Amino acid sequence: MSNLVIVLISIAILALVSGAMYFYGGDIYKEQKISAESAKYINQAQQVNAAYIAYKADGKVITPSFETSELKEQGYLKEIPIGWDIYPGLLGTKISGSEDLKQLVCYEVNKNAGFKFDASEDNVKTLISDASKAIPYCNKEGIEKVPCCYQ
Repeated sequence: MSNLVIVLISIAILALVSGAMYFYGGDIYKEQKISAESAKYINQAQQVNAAYIAYKADGKVITPSFETSELKEQGYLKEIPIGWDIYPGLLGTKISGSEDLKQLVCYEVNKNAGFKFDASEDNVKTLISDASKAIPYCNKEGIEKVPCCYQ
């Protein structure tokens, strides 16, 4: 009988510790996830961009019918990162996850590239989790070098 009591107390303590870790560690987990996701997209962008530059440097022309699969077929990329394709006027991908996570990752990618947008600027999307920060809409003027925008 005493073993049963000890097991029940152990389970209760474990549940309390797990709950506390989730409650207090949630922000750390979220920050690390944002950092990891932004690093993933930055690395993928660098790979795809390098392949695209090498493709053009070899005298090949990007036509309206250009497909990202040509970069793999012609040996510029071993694999095309999942989701990367041609979007109106750019080569890119869509960030996956919740709307809040997408915005935070996009903001972090831009911040790592040296771009910060304030919520008071025109033609920007305010972040769900921080109303003082924003990411530009993709049709905003003068963002050609900005790596991430909101569509």
